[in-house]
Amino acid sequence: MTKQTYVSFDVATKSLGVAIVKLDFTPPIIPRCIDDIVRIAKQLDQDTDNNVKFRMISVKDLIPGKKTKDTSEVERSFQLNKYLQSIANEISCLDSPTFLIEYQMGPNNKSRFISAQIIMFCTNFCTNSDQIKLIGPSLKNKFYFPSDPLSRLEYYLDKYSSNYTANKNHTKYCFLKILRTYKQSHLIKNIAKKNIDDAADAAMMAIAYHLFKFIRQS
Repeated sequence: MTKQTYVSFDVATKSLGVAIVKLDFTPPIIPRCIDDIVRIAKQLDQDTDNNVKFRMISVKDLIPGKKTKDTSEVERSFQLNKYLQSIANEISCLDSPTFLIEYQMGPNNKSRFISAQIIMFCTNFCTNSDQIKLIGPSLKNKFYFPSDPLSRLEYYLDKYSSNYTANKNHTKYCFLKILRTYKQSHLIKNIAKKNIDDAADAAMMAIAYHLFKFIRQS
């Protein structure tokens, strides 16, 4: 498994989560089944080297003090573009990054509108379309630490009546544990507690994609 830098977007009309992370896992084998993924996850549970290195973790409120229903597509697009331009320099110095954008379901027109603009922005930093991936929202919830039952999605599905709440809390738990393991918790000190799950969704989407992509290719 080679090292790779990801720019990952948790798409939203209000709280946009973004993570830039360099991943460098070096397992003895290329993972081709869930058992292999488990062995790699054990490394993440114990490893304190720089195999996970976040360059940026951010949650941007695109419409401060407002609700989506009270804003227009033009206003949201204006604020989105303003934010994306503010991180363009950070992205331009990356070496062939892969862009991950959470796939938005058909009925969610407002988020799909945001997603399309993010895709267009990402093309400015790509040499081919393969560098941009649309990722289903469930992928990040496949990740868990084998030694930690609290990192399994099933624990949260039993605890919460809403699948959405369970998925969010599962991802947040794994994200915070990775930050502690790799001594990078300081990167989220300026993110409001209510928005940690947005940052977690962006970050864990990248980590889960990196781990599971070889299974999809095999």
